[in-house]
Amino acid sequence: MSTLSKSIFSPLLNGGATQDYGEELKTIGLNAIRCSKVDESLVGLSRLLTFFDANMRLLGQKQVRVRIRTCSATSSR
Repeated sequence: MSTLSKSIFSPLLNGGATQDYGEELKTIGLNAIRCSKVDESLVGLSRLLTFFDANMRLLGQKQVRVRIRTCSATSSR
């Protein structure tokens, strides 16, 4: 972000001429897309944790831990 800020504001400080900010706008847009995807992933993980927490409370922690271990052992094959 600091590199982006420097590329935008340093010509203004030096009294430079107008500049085309197309690349900077593309960079800002790509960063916004990445932030959006991260946010969606965090929401999904939060939902999974809520689901596992509810099941752990219903079934008891030991049974759920055994199921999780079984699932992880099966998926690693």
